Amino acid sequence: MGFMKCPKCGEEVSDLAERCPRCQYMFESDKPVAACVRWSQRQEELKKKNGGKYPELPAQMKKQQDTAVKCGAIFAIGVVVAYVIKMLIL
Repeated sequence: MGFMKCPKCGEEVSDLAERCPRCQYMFESDKPVAACVRWSQRQEELKKKNGGKYPELPAQMKKQQDTAVKCGAIFAIGVVVAYVIKMLIL
């Protein structure tokens, strides 16, 4: 992780930042990959700070993730059942 100067106020800012914390200047990010790179770099930093392990998700996020997986599984089962019924009718 490096630092850069904000072109508006001159504040030293992390090169991973999306905007300057001092003047709120929004840095250009014309490449959609930039956000993914910033996210993965942030995850690696957290992993190093956490003794080589990725940090745990907050409980609310875990609950949402579990719910999404369950809904996906129910949907997939429904599609398979509908397909089997369709094949039996024909």
